[in-house]
Amino acid sequence: MTQHKPLWVFISLILTALTLALSSIFINAISFLVATLFIGFFSQLKEIPETILIQESVEEDILVHIYAVMGMLSTLIFSITIFLMIGLAEIMPVQNVFWVTVVLILLEAFIVFIA
Repeated sequence: MTQHKPLWVFISLILTALTLALSSIFINAISFLVATLFIGFFSQLKEIPETILIQESVEEDILVHIYAVMGMLSTLIFSITIFLMIGLAEIMPVQNVFWVTVVLILLEAFIVFIA
């Protein structure tokens, strides 16, 4: 069962990148609304196996510390990423910033695939 969890993470990342790419090609409010719905679903499809993998590989007494550090790192990385994306949006069109995001998601999927 554990061997399928990374596969679901990989699939959800590919589907997220595909959804974001399609919404960047077909630019209108409805496509972004639908993309947001699908990206939220695919995010959960990724988060659930990740959480299970962490719970299975970490001792129960330090699990709370792992989640605390992950929460802190997530907030920090999110803030830094927003700062960088705003900077990119200042020097290139916003649509290109979405393409940068697609490439980064595909890079994450590649890392999951080879790991």
